Amino acid sequence: MPCSGDRMFKGPTSELVASAVLAVWLQASSALGADAERPVRRTTSDGLALSIGFGTQYAFIGTQAGYFHQLGASLFRVAGYASLGYAGPFDFEHTTKLGYCFGAVVSWGDKHRILLDADYGAIAFLAEEYLDTYRSKVFHGPALQVGYEYMTYSGFFLRVELGVSYIVDPVRWASVNRFNPAGTFIGLGFKL
Repeated sequence: MPCSGDRMFKGPTSELVASAVLAVWLQASSALGADAERPVRRTTSDGLALSIGFGTQYAFIGTQAGYFHQLGASLFRVAGYASLGYAGPFDFEHTTKLGYCFGAVVSWGDKHRILLDADYGAIAFLAEEYLDTYRSKVFHGPALQVGYEYMTYSGFFLRVELGVSYIVDPVRWASVNRFNPAGTFIGLGFKL
């Protein structure tokens, strides 16, 4: 004689429940699989970026950490950054000068981007040697640059910029101009 527990799992109701559970499981597994196969497009997401480069944005030769913030579903984004670099002298016989730079970039585009960069940091290095006297100084000030950036969907990027800078430090040497060209000649990095 069958027990009452056997009756509970037989009949059209049990088949309907089993079909519903199977359908939900298949739908969930296909949705999870689709998300796992879809690559993340780092060109349109928020995230930390690390890079190395040569130019004003990198305090001459240096490293940079920045954070990209995507503005909604648009192609606009803003990024704040800070850099630390080797500002001179470039003869390796004298005391090394470290430089810094911090600023913000506004960019437009997906993989190919137009940049507007405003920063403050090391913008000029001057060294003079006369007889046995050597003097050097890193000059600081604001810079405004426009540029181009290419970023792959996986997050690798290359950046170049040109602009103008202005020295705000006290200038005691007659050979120093306050207005100077600014440029990021190459920046290579990865957005995490």
